[in-house]
Parts: sequence; C-alpha cells; structure tokens
Amino acid sequence: MPRGREKTPEVYVSKKPKFQGVAHRIAICDLPSEVELKLLRAAGFARAAWNWGLARCLEVKRATGKLPPYKQLTHEFRRHKELDRKPWATVNCYAIEQPLRDLHKAWGHFFRRLKEGISYAKAGAPRFKARYRTNPSFYLHNRRFKIVGNRLSILLGAGRKVTLSLAERPRFQGRHLSARIKRSPTGQWFLALLIEAERAPEKKTGDGSIGIDLGLSTAIVTSNGKRYCAPRPMTSGQTSNRIARLQRRKSRCT
Repeated sequence: MPRGREKTPEVYVSKKPKFQGVAHRIAICDLPSEVELKLLRAAGFARAAWNWGLARCLEVKRATGKLPPYKQLTHEFRRHKELDRKPWATVNCYAIEQPLRDLHKAWGHFFRRLKEGISYAKAGAPRFKARYRTNPSFYLHNRRFKIVGNRLSILLGAGRKVTLSLAERPRFQGRHLSARIKRSPTGQWFLALLIEAERAPEKKTGDGSIGIDLGLSTAIVTSNGKRYCAPRPMTSGQTSNRIARLQRRKSRCT
C-alpha cells in the first residue's frame, strides 16, 4: 500500500503567535468497498451543493448584477434541503455546507485576479463540477472525526459512523482543526489533516553583528577575515575564444 509521506507538510501561519497550522496528508489503506461507497456518496452530495450554489450565484448575478452574500446563500440552501427530495440529512451538515464557503472564496479570488489585470479566461472563474473530471472530496469539522493511533473515526450523518485505517499516525502533536478526505486520480484515498502545532523557538547563533569594509581591489572585507571579490568583465581575447569554442560546439550538433 502507498505510504502517507508523499508530500512535505505545508506550514500556515496561525492567528495565535505561539502556534502554527500544519497540513499533513496521510494515505488511507485497507478500505472496504462498502465504506468507499459511503465516502463517494458524501463527496457526491458535496459536489451537488457546490453546483447548486454556483447556479444560484449566476442566477442572482444575471438578475441584479451582483453576487448574493454568503449568509443569504446559506439560508437559501438550508430551505432548499428541506424542500428537496434528496436525502441531505444522511450526510454530515459540515460536508455539504463547506462547498458554499469554498465557492465564496473562489469568487473572491476570481475578482481579485481581475483587479490585478489578469484576463477573464485566465482569472479562473468558478466552474460546475462534473463527476468525470472532479476528484471526489468532502470536508470534515473537528467535531465529526477522531483519530486514535492510526484509526480514523468519522460521523457521516444520521448517526452513521465509519472507521478507517491510516497508513501512519499523525507526525505532529496538537489540536486537530479540520480535515478533508479526497481521492486521487489513481484511486487512492487520502486524509488531509490541519493540525494546530506549537511553534518551535528559533535558535540564534553568534552575537548577530559583523563589520563590513567596502573597497576597490576587493569588493567586501568582513571583520572575521572573509573577502568577497567583485565580478570582472572578460577581456576581448577571452570573449572571442569563448565565442569561437561555443560556435564549434554548435556546428557539431547540427
């Protein structure tokens, strides 16, 4: 089975000065087929929520010229879930409402790129997600999952609990902020975990000061005896010889 150490953990700046958010991706192994169907079902509902939110945004924009606020879109989606025949209640509420938040951020990034002068085609407007071109994924709040050792327990909704086996234990100690479960194009499932870890203190070496003397024969001379020479232009003879040597090398290649 593939191991979870395929990517170097990404470090994000946390709001707390003594902590930092670390993103850690771990492979999910020994996944039964019936459990995989449940994960695909949750990812399908998340994709449906994204498409509904995008369609609603485009409809409001054509009518009023502006996008609906995030809170208004969330309230309309909750009313839509109550009237729709799809079993939305069988899926975790965070998994189907987080796509609306992601859509709101995607619109913000799109308009920011337009202000920077990037063309409309390259600005990356939000697109509808199709099953054949989108990797299945869904969001997990820290209240809906728990990791003990290399075992992951998930509450998918309606009291349904799923236990998954991870390829390794999380390599960082700290509070689990959120997670995403995603399937790669090769069919391997992964857990992308965001951990709030304590920031390691920076170690200082030396007294932090050094003397620098600027000269003509030597560009820089430091107080610890190091000398740095300035780059000098090549002479006419060296330049002509180098051009001739490169020209002969090029003629051999052709």
